[in-house]
Amino acid sequence: MTDLNEDQEVALVPPLTITDESGPTNVTLTVDVDSWFRRADGSLVDPTTANEGGPNEKLVEDNIELSVEGHEDDDFDGEDD
Repeated sequence: MTDLNEDQEVALVPPLTITDESGPTNVTLTVDVDSWFRRADGSLVDPTTANEGGPNEKLVEDNIELSVEGHEDDDFDGEDD
């Protein structure tokens, strides 16, 4: 078990602009959980080695942070608008 407890900031490109006249805006966040327990070469990491203090703790934490992407999605199709 990891003690990872981070805020995640996702840069939207183009940036989302909110004004007083703006109506609702929908944003889709995509999380690639398949990447969490993989090395850069694609090989799998034993999840037990990613526990707090384990040799792969930092690798898995970094992978989790990099796995989140976001984009504006006003038409609810999952694609960037």
